[in-house]
Amino acid sequence: KYDYEIIETVRESFRKHVLESVENVDGKAIYPRTGEILDFVAFNSRDAYVSTRFTDGGREALTEAFRAGVLSPSEVMAEELLMAVGQ
Repeated sequence: KYDYEIIETVRESFRKHVLESVENVDGKAIYPRTGEILDFVAFNSRDAYVSTRFTDGGREALTEAFRAGVLSPSEVMAEELLMAVGQ
């Protein structure tokens, strides 16, 4: 009688669990625990990019090298690019 009043929802914690667990197999979202194909999940492709993370004290060492003129930003970027392409 009041079917239009019922709203199906998924708890946010379960949604997060499923999305963190899903694996991309040939563009299909597979839930590894059951092997189920999740056709309601889609993967978006994006351009590759370089990301740098500092180790402890790394940010300070880099800043000091810039200030002392020992290192330039363009040298750092060139080195990152070489590492990203595997050379």
